[in-house]
Amino acid sequence: MKKGFVIVILIAMVTTDSFTQNITQKSEPDWPSVQELLQKYGQTLDSIKTFMCKSETQNEGTGTDRSGKPMSWKRFTSSETRFDGSRVSKRNYEWGTNISLDGREIKKSDAFYRSDLWDGKNFFTYSRSSPNIKSGNYPGTANITYDAKIHEKIIRQYAVSPFHIANLGDDGERIDLFLLKEKRVTVRNKLERIGGSDCFVIDALTTSGKYTIWIDPAHGYNIAQSEIRHTEGDVIFAGQLQVKKGQSGISNLKNVRFEKIGDYWVPMEYDYFGSGNIQGQVNEKSHHKFTDVILNPENNAFGLFAPEDILDGTRVTVMHIPNKKLGWLSGKVVDIDKNIVIDFTDKKTELGK
Repeated sequence: MKKGFVIVILIAMVTTDSFTQNITQKSEPDWPSVQELLQKYGQTLDSIKTFMCKSETQNEGTGTDRSGKPMSWKRFTSSETRFDGSRVSKRNYEWGTNISLDGREIKKSDAFYRSDLWDGKNFFTYSRSSPNIKSGNYPGTANITYDAKIHEKIIRQYAVSPFHIANLGDDGERIDLFLLKEKRVTVRNKLERIGGSDCFVIDALTTSGKYTIWIDPAHGYNIAQSEIRHTEGDVIFAGQLQVKKGQSGISNLKNVRFEKIGDYWVPMEYDYFGSGNIQGQVNEKSHHKFTDVILNPENNAFGLFAPEDILDGTRVTVMHIPNKKLGWLSGKVVDIDKNIVIDFTDKKTELGK
């Protein structure tokens, strides 16, 4: 089972009636079309070019893995993300019960650490356990790659904004761009009250699922609530998986709290609920909260986009250098005899060249 039960299916449960009946749209000049609503939401996202933020997430649930083995978990995550428009740094600390699906409870003081870094040339994925938790004879593992398609996808997802609500399209595509390409998308002819605001409601029937999106004009045309249902025949994960007979997945985004930061309305807090049996049985809920957000900061505020967090002695794997024992030493990849293989202290180093 993939952790978090596919954020791509974030938001669910559209009734069949809402698609079988003929939904009519008001003809008044001030009643927006689907295209106008999605474009307004897109303009809100486009206005946030860069950001720095900190967040906290609590996720808990029960279910089974693909073999049918029952499991339960309660996980806590503390994250810090920086995006300057072309480079990304994300650092996570995670603790709780059943983090690695091994039944252990990890205290906050012993939290697992993971970082993802795209420095504009190379992608570093690094993880390590607390020194109090034995995980081999090395302090962590790092994987260093360069794949243009993968990294374009990373930038595209982060460029959406720091707020995961926007990543509702299949494969993490921005939801407004995803729905603008779809043909069976309508806007209801009346507003619905969500979180104290009158919202426009968009329904969409796509090849990857049924979507309902509530757009809040009082808060920058952001998404105030969302639902998605995946059923038999839907193709998800960017075409990699088709939902089989007897399988389904439902997810809901609710209780969004907005806060105005400068000129922008930001979804600072929200709840997520998901259930289904597409990749093992799962029933989960999450609460996500941003604790610090800086939008479009000055360039000198970002700090370094460098792998300075990787500890010496870390075990390293490098794309295009298979079957070789490598380690990390003072910003360099070295072999077993400590000969320099790649020097990442040289800012010109680029694996793809």
